[in-house]
Amino acid sequence: MSRSEKIKSNTKASKTIASTPTRTQKTMSHGVSKRVSPEFSEDQTCLDDTAMITDALKFQKALCGAYSKALMESSCPNMRKLVSQKMSECACDQFDAFNYMHERNLYPTEDAPSQKVTEAKSKFKEKWQDMSQ
Repeated sequence: MSRSEKIKSNTKASKTIASTPTRTQKTMSHGVSKRVSPEFSEDQTCLDDTAMITDALKFQKALCGAYSKALMESSCPNMRKLVSQKMSECACDQFDAFNYMHERNLYPTEDAPSQKVTEAKSKFKEKWQDMSQ
């Protein structure tokens, strides 16, 4: 490759590199710096109400599951009491998030027919009796 071809090649490469977006530092309102790419602007990271409440509901469900596992694994009475209280609070928060979504038709549900409810009660009553014996 001749010298002029090398220069042209290097010029093309430098133009490609120059046109590639670079990361910049941005200071957030709470004083923390984060790296921001121009192609991933904050306009693209905005969440609407539905996305936020859906994330909150999923988080609360996962957290309740984690508390449940912690409760089952704990042998310390004080720890069990604390985890149980936190799990109860979490379940209330989860139900609040569910109700918020349900009231806005973001989480539609159907009422179970009374016959199905009666069958389920009977089934669980039988299971409970079997386990109690």
